[in-house]
Amino acid sequence: MDELNGTFPLDGCAVAENIIVADDNAWFHSTNGCLINRNEKHLVCGCKNSTIPDDGSVLSIGPGAFYRCESIECLDLSNVTKIGAEAMCGCIGLKEVVLNNNLENLERGVFDCCSSLERIELPEKLVSIDSCCFRLSGLKKISFKDEWDRYLKENHYDPYHRSGRQGRR
Repeated sequence: MDELNGTFPLDGCAVAENIIVADDNAWFHSTNGCLINRNEKHLVCGCKNSTIPDDGSVLSIGPGAFYRCESIECLDLSNVTKIGAEAMCGCIGLKEVVLNNNLENLERGVFDCCSSLERIELPEKLVSIDSCCFRLSGLKKISFKDEWDRYLKENHYDPYHRSGRQGRR
């Protein structure tokens, strides 16, 4: 096998405990319960016991890679520079996420339905947040790195303002 098709390779990986790939597979390898494309350093999917390797073998996470992995509580994405749409969608047990400071985009629905995720610190290089990124999440606090804080204050922007209008106070 040299390719996996489909958006959610292990949809609802609540049962799978590990992913094993033969050592001689030229295209994929598995580490810490993650299926990884060797050449692209791309995490295709994980399972309920996955931890993302921090050895540089993963630079991107595919769409739906952890879709409905309900038992995952913490993800360290500090080495990941691209996260695909709905990558963590439905991870209702997810409480903590560490994002890479160089991450520029949060794609559609990345943390959609992550009801246990109560706070997140967004990276200072973040340029865009796509639709439904945090829809139905448990977010109560969004923190911005220093550069974002300074920008928001200089432009009199209140990210928690609920009236729908922004402007100078």
